[in-house]
Amino acid sequence: MRFYRNLFAPDAEKTTSQGHNAIDEKFLHSIYEMLMANIDKPDFNINELCDVLNMSRSLVYKKVKMLTGLSPVEYIRSLRMQEAAKLLRTRKYKVFEVVYMVGFSDLKYFRQCFTKEFGYSPSDFIKNTETTEG
Repeated sequence: MRFYRNLFAPDAEKTTSQGHNAIDEKFLHSIYEMLMANIDKPDFNINELCDVLNMSRSLVYKKVKMLTGLSPVEYIRSLRMQEAAKLLRTRKYKVFEVVYMVGFSDLKYFRQCFTKEFGYSPSDFIKNTETTEG
């Protein structure tokens, strides 16, 4: 489960690991591709995802939950947070810019989700990447 949950993390292995199903990876990759195409749209939701995948909401829920341990909403939020971390790591953008770039419209909620995902706030994340890279 952890492998699939972090499949698109910046430091994830890019090769298919033995024992992992290529069909499952392709399914998660299609979710990732759709999200990246709509990353800046706060209204991109599970219903749109299900329409594009041509799958029922309950089937998408079961499959994503089985593969990642997260609900589809949580998984998409996690992917948005990973993208936000990539953007913040570049130091090209302010936190409030990244909020909108990854499809959030509320800075406070973004900060709360980011802290839940990584264990510290976006500004602390930036400080930590400066000290580890500098």
